[in-house]
Amino acid sequence: MSNIFSSIVKKVQTTVESKQEQIRIADEAKKVGKIYDSSEKAWVFYFLDAEFDTLQDEWSKKQKNSGSSVTSSDEKQVKDREYYDLLDVSTNADEVTIRKAYFKTARKCHPDKNPDDPEAHAKFQALGEAYQVLSNPQLRAAYDRDGKSTETSTAAENMPNPQDFFNVMFGSTLVEPYIGELWIASMTSDAMMNPDAGIDFEELEKNTDLTEEQKEEIMRQKAKEIRENNELQQKLRQVKCAQALRQRISSFNAKTDRRIFADEAREEAQKIAQGAYGSMYLITIGFAWQIAAEEFLGQYDKNAWFSGQVASARKNFSGIGSNFQLIGAGLKAATAGSKALHQAEQIQKGQEDDANAQLMMAETIDGSLPAFLNFAWVINKRDIKSTIAKSCYKLFNDAGVPLESRIERAKAVRILGREFQAVGRKHQKAEHHSSDDIKARVAVATMTTMAKAQGQEVTEEDQLNMMKQAKEELSSMHGSSANGSETSPAVEVDTRVPLNTDESGKL
Repeated sequence: MSNIFSSIVKKVQTTVESKQEQIRIADEAKKVGKIYDSSEKAWVFYFLDAEFDTLQDEWSKKQKNSGSSVTSSDEKQVKDREYYDLLDVSTNADEVTIRKAYFKTARKCHPDKNPDDPEAHAKFQALGEAYQVLSNPQLRAAYDRDGKSTETSTAAENMPNPQDFFNVMFGSTLVEPYIGELWIASMTSDAMMNPDAGIDFEELEKNTDLTEEQKEEIMRQKAKEIRENNELQQKLRQVKCAQALRQRISSFNAKTDRRIFADEAREEAQKIAQGAYGSMYLITIGFAWQIAAEEFLGQYDKNAWFSGQVASARKNFSGIGSNFQLIGAGLKAATAGSKALHQAEQIQKGQEDDANAQLMMAETIDGSLPAFLNFAWVINKRDIKSTIAKSCYKLFNDAGVPLESRIERAKAVRILGREFQAVGRKHQKAEHHSSDDIKARVAVATMTTMAKAQGQEVTEEDQLNMMKQAKEELSSMHGSSANGSETSPAVEVDTRVPLNTDESGKL
């Protein structure tokens, strides 16, 4: 019995000593600025720029292997080289190379920089057409196979970029360096620009040459590929956000007057507040920055230990609150959608009077718009918080600079967060989005997207003017309805590109 007891005591003692040793190693590692790498199962130094290079290389390799280009060093045989020659790239060029070449060439041949060249506008449009085709896997494959055609050119001209739509719809342009491409925009873009990336279940089901096990394996592999691509894109997004934030706070110096840095942050926040959902962005980003900074400072600054613990608790409570918000917003959107669907079914069955049916349908859709938009915003909010948390973690743990410099980074980000959140709260009450506001923004987002797809430039001022005009038209329609004139069941969105453009394509 005594031997058994001694054995138990010895095991407990060994376990305790092992745990104490792990804590000691962790404390020593943290003191010098190391992080724990779960894949390596070891404490390591993390380097932000090194991760960016690694991820960028990995992404380039995936693009080369995706089928849009071949990996051979020899030129791929294509029907027509014109578009490749315009961008000065190889027929094997991957997506990243094509994008870089386009922006480099576009800056040189832009009509504004070549006012004396009468053909500058035509050259610039041709360059845009080449990029639209070569940056889209489907259009590029058709061009490589069949050469330039009217169908290809038309498709390229009309190929909208979902990111442009979401930038206008959610006003994310000014904050994009800090949050990257919104998850909603990214998923929509992937679905539109690369529809073949998914699985054609119908074709797979019809294939009689494959067994059920083989079909399941194909689906598993495809799902794995999509998941890995999404994870890689998100990691790249986080690293780019960390690099952008590093650049933003590069002027911060704790030894100088912090009020200057805070004033600059406040001015930037004021500009963001003027945009669509500006206060929401400021509050969400500001809160996330503060939490990340306080947590990091709590580990290394004795005076900030308590605030670090509070920040961790606030983050946990915020996460729980976000989950409830997502569920609540989802239920409201689902309820609104069900109501609209039921209304449509009644119209199809002829159970509603035709004179009132479409009016009721329009009212139902109008009433559901805020619920759908709120659901989208809750998703965006969750996405933004997660991205900022990871990007700040990378920025604060970057061993490319001494630990003291990383602490200063956290202090700078904390100031940014406070100013952003304060300005956001100040403008929060003034921000209200009615159904008409939403419809007007959808119209402007659509027009802007189509204009940019055709190589035109649309400034923030142009968008504000279009918003004003769209709201006036909606108000006029409501006025006509009130006076007894014919009521339109839905607002018609004019997706034609405005005609008042100069030769450079600017509105």
